Amino acid sequence: MTGTLRVIHLEDIRSDADIVRREMKKSDLNLEWKWVATKNAYEEALSTFNPDVILSDHSLPGYSSVEAFRALKASAMDVPFILITATISEEFAVMMMKEGIADYLLKDRLQRLPVAVTNALEKWESEKQRRKYMEDILRNERRFRGLIENSHDLIGITDENFALVYVSPSFVRVTGWTMEERRRTEDHLIHPDNKPAFAGVIKNSLASPARYFDVISQFKHKDGYYIWLEGTVINLLDDEAVKGIVFNLRDVTASKEAEESLRKSQANLAAIIDNANVSIYSIDSEFRYLTFNTLLKDMLKNIYGLNIKVGDIIYDFLNKLDPAEADSWRKIYSQAFEGQSISFEKEFKIGTYHSFTSFQINPIRSGDRVIGLSCFAWDVTRERLAALKVKQNEARFRALIENNYDAIIVRDESMEFTYYSPSIHRMLGYTAEDLEANRQISIVHKDDREKFDKLVRDALENPGRPLAATLRVQDKSGNTLWTEGVITNMLDNESVQGIVSNFRDITERKEAELQREKITEDLIERNNNLEQYAYIVSHNLRAPVANIMGLCNILKNENFDKATQKDAINHLYVTSHRLDDVIRDLNLVLQLRQSIDEQREPVALQQLVDETTSDLRDAVDRLDVEIITDFTAVRAIPSVKSFLYSIFYNLISNSIKFRRRDIKTTIEIRSYLTKTGISIQFKDNGLGIDLTTQGDKVFGLYKRFHGDHIEGKGFGLFMTRSQVEALDGKISIKSEVNSGTEFLIEFQ
Repeated sequence: MTGTLRVIHLEDIRSDADIVRREMKKSDLNLEWKWVATKNAYEEALSTFNPDVILSDHSLPGYSSVEAFRALKASAMDVPFILITATISEEFAVMMMKEGIADYLLKDRLQRLPVAVTNALEKWESEKQRRKYMEDILRNERRFRGLIENSHDLIGITDENFALVYVSPSFVRVTGWTMEERRRTEDHLIHPDNKPAFAGVIKNSLASPARYFDVISQFKHKDGYYIWLEGTVINLLDDEAVKGIVFNLRDVTASKEAEESLRKSQANLAAIIDNANVSIYSIDSEFRYLTFNTLLKDMLKNIYGLNIKVGDIIYDFLNKLDPAEADSWRKIYSQAFEGQSISFEKEFKIGTYHSFTSFQINPIRSGDRVIGLSCFAWDVTRERLAALKVKQNEARFRALIENNYDAIIVRDESMEFTYYSPSIHRMLGYTAEDLEANRQISIVHKDDREKFDKLVRDALENPGRPLAATLRVQDKSGNTLWTEGVITNMLDNESVQGIVSNFRDITERKEAELQREKITEDLIERNNNLEQYAYIVSHNLRAPVANIMGLCNILKNENFDKATQKDAINHLYVTSHRLDDVIRDLNLVLQLRQSIDEQREPVALQQLVDETTSDLRDAVDRLDVEIITDFTAVRAIPSVKSFLYSIFYNLISNSIKFRRRDIKTTIEIRSYLTKTGISIQFKDNGLGIDLTTQGDKVFGLYKRFHGDHIEGKGFGLFMTRSQVEALDGKISIKSEVNSGTEFLIEFQ
């Protein structure tokens, strides 16, 4: 070993202590020596000296090696304890080895002390590494089990006959059934109406292994009513880690919060033995047994029927049992006789007997020569079988997560990624290299980040509680996707130690919902237009037609004098022109949608104002109207110029028409960018409108709000809104009586 070896030597006789120290100095070890002769000095050295190994005499005045070893174990220090004594019984030596001491030597055979110390240190270090390896495997298994069993989704596995072999805790929460109850009952889960479709999905899944199939059906709750479950099914019968048909479902019956917390997994794993029993033996250069302990003797007798004794050649019985195995051991022992310490593990299968044994073989040196081998063997069968089971479980749960259609992200408290399922690449396009390079990539859409930040704060304040949310995210290419899922604070869960986001892509469904909403709005708008048209037909058309019919009757009557007939003809002329005006208005409305097919082009807003003002020049100059514009934010927009001109003309002419006579008329027009698009604002200081009583009528057809003393027929604002909406925009109004009016036009 390298570095300094710190040794505590417990020995009450100074001369014996000097002999032991001189023997140790013969080695190449760099020693820092602490000799103690009493109980108090020994126990103080344990707490202050920090030894690497302890050498102890067996019997001291008022103290013994048994008490010294127990004091070492009580101190929680993990260092080898070697017994050095003048004489002890074989029974006592075996008892102490079983208690956990590293080795024992007689004082008259100290020549192998350095080797014994080196072997003990190497064995101790090997045991530490073995325990760490097992702890790492257990921690990973608990992590993936924690992710699955704390998932919001319902996960179930069936065999090829569709018998349940595993269900997640969510299955009980959602359906009310435990797995054992489902096995005992003959009741069918699937609603009769859904059986054909469900059977079709199962048939497709069996025909196409490792492929996802969507499924949605009504499932019977334990209490007798049906719930809707939606998700995916995948046939992983050929996957060694799963060997089943995997269902991943979620309750879509109602939008409600998930249960406060999912059950914590209760892993029933085999206990790892801290100090295994050790078989010890040594052989000389002729491969004859020099020594062996009772544990080795009993093991060889019980398993192989061999009754070994000192002097037996080790290869004699190996050649009888298995010549190939004998050759393997000959290579191992030969390598050790070349001066190498060897550690390895072997698997043994003899009939129904199956075991794993770990070996440590070290050279016994005399000067520069290797004169024998000291060998240690300890049974690690339980640890290896437990490790195999843990690996199988870890592979099983990892396969479940990595074949899950949903995406899973685990973040630490600083919101850096610590785990991401393969579905992230499928859904968002990010590779593992992308996420490793930037562990704080923000995938949430900028307009939903405030909502997401609040969700994270709520999760941090409510550990273990799944919080549902619908959010927009952006993939690697910048495309926006709609997702729904849950976020759960599992920082306190030792198996996960993170904030878990479990979400799925619902873009197609969400866009369909938005499309339905738009269709509904269009239908409502069309219905309102129909009502407007019906109103025109029943009122604005009916009145002129009735007047014309009456006047025609007058003209047909020959008894009326010529003055009366002339008056009737004048009224007929006026009425027919009024009818013509109404028909022209109707024609404009009916042709509005057809006109939108005109080619769109960049329209300069200032030029549009100049053209409109030019057409209204007489009124603008005569009435001293001030028009203020600011188009620095947006100077031009792609649109249908004729529509925009009509919109500007109607709004500017309205501001002039409905001005206040007591103040100078000012009209402000400006453009600006918003998060969603472009807005144009028209603002004046005119008469205003009482929106509390007239707000729902402002954009109606033939609606007027300032009496007959101001010219107008209530058609301009109706046409303005219709043209704005034909351009996929919207218009809104703010107004107060005698405080002016503001129109806001928004284009996405």
